[in-house]
Amino acid sequence: EKSNDDGGGSKWKGSDQDRLDDLIRSSGLVPAPASAGRAKPADRKQVADRKRSGEPPPPSDGGAAAAGRPIPLGTRYRYLRDGHAPLRGLVDPGTVRSIRSAAARVSRDGELAAWQQKVSVALSLPLRSVRSEPAGAYGSVRACAEALRRRGVPADDLPFLQFFNLWRTVPAAREVATSPELCRAAADLMGVRGVRLYQDALFHKRGGGGNTVDGPTPWHIDARMAPFDTSAYVTFWIPLDPVPAPESGGTGLLFVSGSHSDVALPYWHGGCSAAGRGDGAYADLDGRYFADDDGGGPAHHMP
Repeated sequence: EKSNDDGGGSKWKGSDQDRLDDLIRSSGLVPAPASAGRAKPADRKQVADRKRSGEPPPPSDGGAAAAGRPIPLGTRYRYLRDGHAPLRGLVDPGTVRSIRSAAARVSRDGELAAWQQKVSVALSLPLRSVRSEPAGAYGSVRACAEALRRRGVPADDLPFLQFFNLWRTVPAAREVATSPELCRAAADLMGVRGVRLYQDALFHKRGGGGNTVDGPTPWHIDARMAPFDTSAYVTFWIPLDPVPAPESGGTGLLFVSGSHSDVALPYWHGGCSAAGRGDGAYADLDGRYFADDDGGGPAHHMP
């Protein structure tokens, strides 16, 4: 217990944690419960028993993020200011390797489903109707690629193939998606007490002969494509392969710091759709953010 006079006449008394909680509240965040960083002995035993038996952990139920180490205050401020922040070492390398191994199988076995999802988006068709069409329409990768070509989307312009919700079939993915570490990190970054899992997604950029076959991923904001009426939304990007630096041909994520709070962008540039997405806005980013004296560039690259 400590007591302090900051020289301005205001006194505080309590633990360092109490003072940190007050500082967090003053910045508009919600401090995590006092027990959030400590799992009870019974909880630890249950987790150990599940791991020994191979039983998967329970899914996130929206309750308090009750375990995992807290995110440093400086990182939280960076996330609020820039819209992104690196969290190193949050996932065990061995777990990443397990997911990588399973991801290769998922991308191979689910290739047609991924192409059908691309057709659904490009042609504005319900995914269920795309998959229920007669086999000749979208029943093969070649048929899907031809449908996209007719729409003006060549196959080599696709940014990636996408596979959803690995946590349902891949134990290692489930372990990460529902882990106390990610739950606590998400809660800390959003300033909430509890979180729910919306989805996970595998983004497969295909390579051939040492070169990337897929085109670049266009600028976008994840939250504009999620069906939620809230700004309390966060995504974690976890690379499954080593990513070289950009000058070496790397394809890591690029961020424009502060663009998450640019509310004028979709309003004045491209307009907003009925869903409020403002999809046409991103074509103007080069002039909007990068037009400085030295040629500019994204404010941050990850990793």
